[in-house]
Amino acid sequence: MINDYFTPRNGYTSRQFKQRLGMREELFEKLLGKLLEVDPEWNQRPDATGAMGHSPHMKLVVVMKCLCKSTATHSVDDYTRMGATTTYYYLKRFYHTVCMTFGERYLCQPTPEDVQRLLAENAERGFPGMLGSVDCMQWPWKNSPVAWKGIYRGKEKESNMVL
Repeated sequence: MINDYFTPRNGYTSRQFKQRLGMREELFEKLLGKLLEVDPEWNQRPDATGAMGHSPHMKLVVVMKCLCKSTATHSVDDYTRMGATTTYYYLKRFYHTVCMTFGERYLCQPTPEDVQRLLAENAERGFPGMLGSVDCMQWPWKNSPVAWKGIYRGKEKESNMVL
């Protein structure tokens, strides 16, 4: 994994890195440095048998794959040899550390000016009155797998599901 992501000539290009992890390499390294500085759990430690455990880079790659690419925790275990329980653990540590470290600056309540700007931007995009995510809309989507749930033997059943 280290060779794939962090070796310039043998690994992914900067563009591929960003596509796979949702951020530039410089931001990844900066975030990893802050995690290592604030939370000792991100350091590489020996496991119960004395063998060295997962590297900090591997831990953060797994977290970013789960968060940025919606990869299921059990889907990365073949590549990283990190079980779903361990992945969940580091996801929780990541959330906690980021909220405690960056929360005051980046997770603050929007000001009235921020609200007006966001409402105006979203109105221009065709979503007037929306502050949240498009994922949380209550608009029907006819091609949703949930909407197809009622289809049986070519005939549609009534479905109350709305996405």
